[in-house]
Amino acid sequence: TASAAFIALSACTSLAQQRATVSQNVAVQNGYFAVALPYLAVVAGFGLLLVTETNPAIHDSLGARGVLYGAVVVTSLVVVRQLLAFSENWRLAQHLARQSETLAQQSETLVRQSETLEVKVQERTAELEALSNRYRHDALHDTLTSLPNRAHFQKQLRQFVTQDRPFAALYLDFDRFKAVNDSYGHAVGDALLVAIGERLEASMRLGDLVARLGGDEFAVLLGDPNDITDAVQVAERLVQVFQAPLQVGNHTLYCTTSIGIVTGHADRNSAENVLRDADIAMYRAKALGKSRFVVFEPAMRENIQARTALESDLHVAVEREELVVYYQPMLHSPSGTLAGFEALVRWQHPEHGLVPPSEFVPLAEESGLIIGIDRWVLKTACAQLKTWLPYSPELTLSVNLSSRQFTRPDLPSFVAGVLTEFRLEPRHLTLELTEGLLMDHSSRVSETLTALRQLGIKLHIDDFGTGYSSLAYLQRFDADTLKVDRSFVMRMLESEDSTELVRTIINMAHNLKMKVVAEGVETNEQYTRLRDLGCEYVQGYLFSKPVPADSAALFLPEKARYKGGFNMPF
Repeated sequence: TASAAFIALSACTSLAQQRATVSQNVAVQNGYFAVALPYLAVVAGFGLLLVTETNPAIHDSLGARGVLYGAVVVTSLVVVRQLLAFSENWRLAQHLARQSETLAQQSETLVRQSETLEVKVQERTAELEALSNRYRHDALHDTLTSLPNRAHFQKQLRQFVTQDRPFAALYLDFDRFKAVNDSYGHAVGDALLVAIGERLEASMRLGDLVARLGGDEFAVLLGDPNDITDAVQVAERLVQVFQAPLQVGNHTLYCTTSIGIVTGHADRNSAENVLRDADIAMYRAKALGKSRFVVFEPAMRENIQARTALESDLHVAVEREELVVYYQPMLHSPSGTLAGFEALVRWQHPEHGLVPPSEFVPLAEESGLIIGIDRWVLKTACAQLKTWLPYSPELTLSVNLSSRQFTRPDLPSFVAGVLTEFRLEPRHLTLELTEGLLMDHSSRVSETLTALRQLGIKLHIDDFGTGYSSLAYLQRFDADTLKVDRSFVMRMLESEDSTELVRTIINMAHNLKMKVVAEGVETNEQYTRLRDLGCEYVQGYLFSKPVPADSAALFLPEKARYKGGFNMPF
């Protein structure tokens, strides 16, 4: 019996050790009790056998059955431990399976996220590339017209210069753009620039580069022209194309162009010099009367430098009291008596002497100085008129104003202030406006002229016949007097047709209830013919050139009457 118990005990011990090895793998999760349980069972069984073998009384009382029961208990405990271990291993496997499934799902999610991220990276890369292309395009193109800009033009021009390839550069400026912009506002001005760009592109050959340099200045680059003739033909075509009006919304606008031309040759060592010379030639075209082209010549650069110096001097001419007002008498044709004076500005330059208006007035127009000069002339002339009225109470004074003055809403209030300052009646003052202003359809100009009329100011249309005016425009502005340009007077005796043209202008003015002044009368024959045609007033060198105020005053005391010549000391 003892041997059997020992064998059972040994078997249990061996099996317990094997299970202990397995149980150690899960000891951390199940606690030390689960690992120690088989050992406790073996020890308990061994203790039972030891007690029964050493204590006959217990051995006898338990007998073989007790030993068997002990072995069964030990075996049962081992089986229970196995079941517990199997259950634990099963739960662990399930846990690992769930973790594996979770990891697989996370892996799939990461793959999908990676694919999505890759798509987004590709989309963002495409956006950045498109944005980069847009920035490169915008850096070389004008945002308003979408034409190449100055930087693009210079880049292309620089290639021709550095490669010593033949080229021609045309520099374009649009003659009446500023007046349109001032009259209609920047929105219409911008739309006009777009229309100019479109017409310009449509007029060029395939391969020619058209660019907007800024403001109302454009440029054309002709690559590999045969000779200067190609550039001249293009310029002639562009001048002709822009003679036609441009339709901008509800506005029909005239905007002719002046063009400077430069051709490529050895001394053109930079694109900047090419544009500078083309710009100089363009300004020469404007000075010659606009709506034309000029080919650059080196002498023009010296002239423009002198012109720039003259403009600098003009800025301080008023402060230095270098500007003076001259007066040219205007006579009543039927009676030959003095009717009034026209006030004309002159510049007494300290170095160049008396500078003619044809040289400095265009500079004043371009620089904006004309606004201040015009108003200074108006005040100075009105102050002089105040001193003359006691000698000739019906005397009138005509003052020329730039077209830009009539776009300024404060002009009526300024004129009213001058009349008040010198206590003059409005009937003594006449403002002369150019024929070109009649083409301006803006409400601002119309409102200004209406306000001046309401003040009682008379309006004269100067240099009639040199622009594009029509009967409709003459009726619309309700002027008092029409001034026939001197070019018609000079030619009126050359042929019967020329005389009839002057007669037609005079009759037209009378039909519109306007009076007529003829400018540039230099001979008795011209004066007689104009008087016979019904021209009410005349002025010109036949009677007097423009003279300073003290010389003009000599007309007043004697109430001089023209009878073939004034005996004046000038």
